[in-house]
Amino acid sequence: MTKAFDFLARLKQAVPSHIEPKFKTADELRAWHDEQGLIASAQIAETIKQARIRTVMGRSSIQKLYENCTLDNYNAETEGQRNALTKAKPLTS
Repeated sequence: MTKAFDFLARLKQAVPSHIEPKFKTADELRAWHDEQGLIASAQIAETIKQARIRTVMGRSSIQKLYENCTLDNYNAETEGQRNALTKAKPLTS
């Protein structure tokens, strides 16, 4: 344990006085690590979600032309299409 303290003491002497450490306590460092872990977890979850969407879209036989179509940009031309659209919209929200 004294070797670690000796190293820290030597490190403090070597660092210029205008340089401030990002973390002053172990708790601050731990909190930062926890925050970074949550950020990384969210990124991984989003990557997995996107991969699943690509897999489903690949199996769905939906042509590339129609991949970005939504009910919001669907142009209902007949009364039957408008009726189906009004019934379908609540199911997708």
